[in-house]
Amino acid sequence: MSTTPELLVLAIETSNPTSDAPSDASDGPPGVGAGDHLLGAGVGLALVSPRGVRLLAHEPVRPVGAPTGRVATSETGARAGVEAGGTRGDRGDTLFPALAGLFERSGRSPRELDRVIVSVGPGGYTGVRVACAAGKMIAEGARAFQSLPHGEDDGDYRPGGAGRALCTCIGVPSHRSAVATFGLLHGQRAGERVSVALASKTDSAWISFPISPGKPISPSNAAVQVGPGAAEPDAGRVLRAQDLESWRENAGDDARPSVLLADGFFPAPLRTAAERAGVRVDVLHFSVLGLIAAAQGLAFGDAPATSTEPGVLGEGIDPSLLNPLYPREPDAVTLWRQRHPRGV
Repeated sequence: MSTTPELLVLAIETSNPTSDAPSDASDGPPGVGAGDHLLGAGVGLALVSPRGVRLLAHEPVRPVGAPTGRVATSETGARAGVEAGGTRGDRGDTLFPALAGLFERSGRSPRELDRVIVSVGPGGYTGVRVACAAGKMIAEGARAFQSLPHGEDDGDYRPGGAGRALCTCIGVPSHRSAVATFGLLHGQRAGERVSVALASKTDSAWISFPISPGKPISPSNAAVQVGPGAAEPDAGRVLRAQDLESWRENAGDDARPSVLLADGFFPAPLRTAAERAGVRVDVLHFSVLGLIAAAQGLAFGDAPATSTEPGVLGEGIDPSLLNPLYPREPDAVTLWRQRHPRGV
């Protein structure tokens, strides 16, 4: 019988504001509605143990930079872009009200947390920074309380009893969260290799290396412990349309995905190049349950992934080591290099 304790986990998935939840079931994959898998940016509180994942509460979030209008979806399921009135904006971020509502609805306290899981990018610069800062703050607060001496009269404030380790953070690369959500929606598809396009800009996008749903992802490479000694730091690269010609030339190569997940801002030349190479471009979704599954390293296994599959979480890292993963250097740095090619 396993002695692994049940862990109280906070999950923050707000890394990609342009990939919000579908407005109704017809916008998602056939037979799957937003309510079924809680698609889109959000925060969740769950109990994770070798027996599975039990979601206690979930709150949707409108993150920094999210479109203010509805995201249009074409008949083929590929997002066509933002409809009229749907400009991006940095006002109205609802992350912190959602976090407050999450603990209020669940009747739990941040001081009880064992893990804070954050989708750390690549994604929106501001949204990722805010998510990491919030995750650090909450985890540090939990650790401060958990470090205090507690007398017998204070009660056993943490599930599992005294002697539990302090709260830690797990940073999950956002493309892993997206691939895990794809697995939750579609189940295992033998032979498929899934890549994710994030942080699209002008004529380029950051595209992850393919992950095969037919092969289990171990916790050591599914959830990157962001910080010193981080695993797999180079999980993708910024590509342009001409870079995708290798996919067309090497159709049987494992480096070529069979599915590319992308949002409505994916540049049209890259979409065309991918489709010419025989790569299916599908809708990019994120979810709190997908984030937790990625952190467990159980997005894919011998059976179709579900939110109740058993699994355990890694030990995590000190909150101070939780940092965003950026797809490219900031614009200010790029402009500085252009203006000062010889340095200072």
